[in-house]
Amino acid sequence: MKNKGFTLVEIMAVLVIMGILLLVTVPSIFNSIDKKKKREHETIINEIKSAAELYVTQNEDVMNFLNSTGNIGISYSTLVTESLIDGNQLDPLTSKPWNTNTYVNIKKEGKSMISEYIEGIKEPNIYINASDIEISSRENYFVNKLLEQVTVTDETGIDYKSAITYTCKINKTGDTTKENCKNMKNMPGTHQIIYTLIVNNRTYSASANVTIN
Repeated sequence: MKNKGFTLVEIMAVLVIMGILLLVTVPSIFNSIDKKKKREHETIINEIKSAAELYVTQNEDVMNFLNSTGNIGISYSTLVTESLIDGNQLDPLTSKPWNTNTYVNIKKEGKSMISEYIEGIKEPNIYINASDIEISSRENYFVNKLLEQVTVTDETGIDYKSAITYTCKINKTGDTTKENCKNMKNMPGTHQIIYTLIVNNRTYSASANVTIN
C-alpha cells in the first residue's frame, strides 16, 4: 500500500493556519516585551526620585533651601556624584546609557515632598533673600549698605552676590532706575529696591523696602 503525501491544498491550509497563529502571537510577545521594558524604565525613575529625596533629607543646607523656597531641583549628575544611584545603568527602553541631562524637581507641600522626574538640563536653584532696610541718610557707603541686606545663593552654597544688579523706586512709585538708589539718600521716607540676577539667560529678582531716616 502506497503512503499518501500531503496534497497541495493540505500544505496551503497548514501554512495559512501557521500564518494566523504568528499574526496573533508575535505582536502579543513584542507587546509583553515592551511593557516589561516600560516597567523597568519606570522603576529606575522611581529609584532616581527616591535618591533625590534622600539627598535632600541628608543635607541640612539643601533642606533649608527647600524649606525657604518650597522648590528645588536635584540633577542626575549630583546623585551619581553622591553615589546615591548607579551612573552606569542602561535605559531599558533604548539599551543605551541613561540620559544624564535629567533632574528631579522637588516641591514642599506641608510636611511632604512631591517629586517629579524631568528630562532636560537643570536650571540653577537660585534663591534671593532680600530684607527690609532701615538706614540713616548720614550712613557712609550708603549704596554698599543696600547690598549688605541681600543674599543670593543656590543649594550648593554658591554665592552669586557679586553678579547682582539693583534699581530703586522713590517712594515706591514712578520709574525704577539705579540712579534713584543714590538720590533717595537725601529723601526721608520709605522707598523700594529691586535686586536682579541673570544666570543662564534666566532672570531672578526680589524686592525690599528701604526706610530713610
